[in-house]
Amino acid sequence: MLSIGQLLEAIAGMIDPDKALKQQLFAKLEEEAGLTLTELWPMLSYFSSPGGSTEKISLFLGRLTAPVQSGLFGLDSEHEDIKMHVMPRATAMALLASQQIDNAATVIALQWLALNLPQVQLQWGQDVA
Repeated sequence: MLSIGQLLEAIAGMIDPDKALKQQLFAKLEEEAGLTLTELWPMLSYFSSPGGSTEKISLFLGRLTAPVQSGLFGLDSEHEDIKMHVMPRATAMALLASQQIDNAATVIALQWLALNLPQVQLQWGQDVA
């Protein structure tokens, strides 16, 4: 069970529309989670609050190039204190089912993955967990 003030969420960040998207995404993944990826799969985009905001959220699935390590990440200059959790997909889905993952972007990303896993495995290989 999570403690008060803790949130399990997918890696997220603001993107500068004047800079190359892929490079920004790869840099954000390295900064916030120590991840190095070879590919990005655009999942979907959605408006966070239609009618009240023009904020549009885009979700991507990343293909890893190296084993993932848990740890603390983030930039001191941005006062980030990000604890990276590594877990099997089945564990993430169980946390989603028990409502321990309760932020929209992560819920939507996990639901997208559940619906599209066969396509991802066909494209990237059966070893996709």
